[in-house]
Amino acid sequence: MCVREVAVRKAGAVFALLLLLLFVVFVGVRAVTGPPSRPLPEAWEHPPLPGPSGPSFAAIPRDPPGSDGPASGAPPTAAGDRDPAASAGGGLSSDGAPSAPSAEEDEGAPPAFRANPRAPPSTAPSLRPGAGPRPSVGPTGLWERFPPAIPRGRAALLARVFDRDGLPVPGADVYGGPPEAAGQPAVSFGDLFRLGATGPDGTLRAERLPEGRAAIAANLSSLLNGPRGLDARSAVRTVLRPGALAEVEVRLPFALAEFGAVRGIVTGPDGEPLSSAQVTIEFFRAITGRDGTFLAPFVPAGARLLSASRSGYAPLDIPLSVAAGSSQEVLVRLEFREAGTLSLSGTVRGPEGEPVPGAVVYVIAAEGMGTGTVRSTETREDGSYLIDALPDRLAESSVRLQAQKDGYRAALLDLPGGLRGGSADLTFPVRLVRLRLTVLDAATGDPLDRCLFAATAPGADRPSASFSSRSPDGRYETWLPPGPTEIVVEAPDHEPLRTSLDAGPGGGEIAYTARLVAAVGPSASVAVTVRLTDAVTGSPVTRARVEVLDAASGAPLAALEGERPDGAFVLPAPSGDRRLRITAPGFEDHEGPLPLAADATDATVEVRLAPR
Repeated sequence: MCVREVAVRKAGAVFALLLLLLFVVFVGVRAVTGPPSRPLPEAWEHPPLPGPSGPSFAAIPRDPPGSDGPASGAPPTAAGDRDPAASAGGGLSSDGAPSAPSAEEDEGAPPAFRANPRAPPSTAPSLRPGAGPRPSVGPTGLWERFPPAIPRGRAALLARVFDRDGLPVPGADVYGGPPEAAGQPAVSFGDLFRLGATGPDGTLRAERLPEGRAAIAANLSSLLNGPRGLDARSAVRTVLRPGALAEVEVRLPFALAEFGAVRGIVTGPDGEPLSSAQVTIEFFRAITGRDGTFLAPFVPAGARLLSASRSGYAPLDIPLSVAAGSSQEVLVRLEFREAGTLSLSGTVRGPEGEPVPGAVVYVIAAEGMGTGTVRSTETREDGSYLIDALPDRLAESSVRLQAQKDGYRAALLDLPGGLRGGSADLTFPVRLVRLRLTVLDAATGDPLDRCLFAATAPGADRPSASFSSRSPDGRYETWLPPGPTEIVVEAPDHEPLRTSLDAGPGGGEIAYTARLVAAVGPSASVAVTVRLTDAVTGSPVTRARVEVLDAASGAPLAALEGERPDGAFVLPAPSGDRRLRITAPGFEDHEGPLPLAADATDATVEVRLAPR
């Protein structure tokens, strides 16, 4: 019996080892091939490409780890979609075969959009005001998370987007990409440039595009997104020429009549609308507003799954049957993740004691199991709030209450003894100031569509406001504390701008335009200190804009605009033959030579400005 038992155990061990080896092989294959793509509905299937005639997907460089490409399977923020039929620029013909390039397409022209045009990261963003010149300038690692900025040139594009039935498609995202992207079943979103969205007539006109060969694509409501990127088998090739308008037509591989619309409202157990709930149907995603409603205008017909979730509530899946051309309404009722017998009520007020409607009140468990936001609600018109059915465990554990609303600094209230009284009022300590920020290239005046911003009160160790965001027109909004504050504005491939602003009293609004100078590369090793004084009184000139120019071309190389109590402005600049230009309110402009030795690490210049 002992011998048989040992043999059985050995056989079991060998069998387990074989299973482990099979699992390892399977994981290795999946790591190479990636997860299977989401199959398109049968009506959208593209005809197969004929053999290996088209370029392989490997011809387009893959995104580096941590970049914004969708290799992880998550669709990008702005979705793009390709058109299956060819237009005047070539691509795929109506039967799915690659069409020959048009007479306009010059195979000798360079590509207008290059794949992954990212420079290697340098140092971390220098967000702390007064941190001094950075050892290297240019793109920072933070910008690797953003899609690449659109290169600029003198070409123009008119794109018309149609559905399969030839109807114009409004609201379609139009993308430009490298010419080899055309015909690919999956193209990383990191290789694509969003040019804009079509208007009500299904057209988009894009100006100041780079010259060369390009692939143009369109997408509607993320419908052609896949785990590995955009299905570009319907891409349209064209040539963008300086001073000319290239016209293309993109025909999407589906008809608008094939979709149905799904609208609805998300509520809690009591039937009250829930804001900030996330709703997904296929690749459609939406966040409910204050009224709890959502709208998915283009849902493929057939069996679909609606998923809804919100912090403090149990997620819910609802199967849907979507009919083509129909519109249906859905009531999504979420239940509490934890429910108990406790309740909490109170009033949220502003710094002057005024009630604040529309503020969001969060109940946060600060210790034990289930830490984090347990429940949230919005205040009524009189500033009051009521939260029922809170978990009983909060009666004995530490709880933090937090109220938030735009225009106010967050109100915090710690309850280390738990929710025993059932009532708690919160008061916003300070009203903030709205900042309308415009970020432009100092030389061209072009809007910079990516921005990193931080504001720090004088003497503070950490920013009081910060964000990283994208805006096609270079316009951003944020909230600042009242009074003087130091700001830092950064954009990829540009020198950071450090300056001081007086935000004024709380509850107000200010506008500021930040003009950033293009980065000069790692040679910016000279720290230039410019000391400004009044030529008549000898007192420091505290507010000015200081620019370092190339002596030969006059191009700006570095700039600093702001206020310095001692009149000393420090900025990094490249060595070589330079010029210094200074503009200050109430003083005559100054421009003069600024020679910077190649082996210099710092330089000091004294400038006396004549009053106007």
